[in-house]
Amino acid sequence: TAGFAKDFYHLFRSQWTTDPMVHLLPMNWTDRKPGEPVSVWAYSNVDTVELTLNGRSLGEKKFDTKTTAYGARYLETTEASGDDKTVTSGRFPGSYTSPNGSAGKLHLAWTVPFQPGRLVAVAKRGGVVVARDEVATAGAPDAIRLTPDRNTTVADGKSLTFVTADVVDSAGVVVPGADNLISFQVSGGSLAGLDNGRQESAENYQASSRTAFNGKALAMIRSGQGSSAIEVTARAPGLRTGTATIAATGARLGIAPAAGPVPEPEAPPAAAA
Repeated sequence: TAGFAKDFYHLFRSQWTTDPMVHLLPMNWTDRKPGEPVSVWAYSNVDTVELTLNGRSLGEKKFDTKTTAYGARYLETTEASGDDKTVTSGRFPGSYTSPNGSAGKLHLAWTVPFQPGRLVAVAKRGGVVVARDEVATAGAPDAIRLTPDRNTTVADGKSLTFVTADVVDSAGVVVPGADNLISFQVSGGSLAGLDNGRQESAENYQASSRTAFNGKALAMIRSGQGSSAIEVTARAPGLRTGTATIAATGARLGIAPAAGPVPEPEAPPAAAA
């Protein structure tokens, strides 16, 4: 609900976009026991991905390039899966015959014994690194980091800026289990609403505070009608305060809002009989 990208978003990116990308799952590389086996997945639109843990390579995995019945090329592994079957009845008999006898999967997978540190995936095309993603073990919550989705907004009293609040440790790593209650203050604009992406949350969207979910919250900031900058402050007990500044400019294209209704033009006089 807050627009924070979930894992399935990155699956769709890997299938529908061409800009090189790779995304690691799980997002939480913190709350586990040493040596615990963890299933690690990577979504990517690049055929080769290498995984490293604390600088040590855990090996490369590769997709095969396959072609659909209508000629579209896509990346998929070639391995047995529960989807392997051939439809022999219905309108399209044989429509689920999978390439090379196995449907494969749309992700690459490793089983990794957990160690605290940094897990990194690098996507390679022709041996050249074209994308990377990483997850890291987080420490205790230390501070709030505010990140606006833009540096400048329009001072028209209605333009919105979306500010992400991350609960981070002393190294700047998002703490995935953090659920601190964060209070927001705004000057030079107003607080339009708050969210955290938790669908079952019953918190008021227009309150001045919101609990973090997966270490995150979102503040929607409405611009004012002056030329002063917008200052956003986020506080939570025991955490260092987060601040963000958004510059405010004049109304778009220099066109000021109308002071009132625009009168309709008078009807032309009737022609003489």
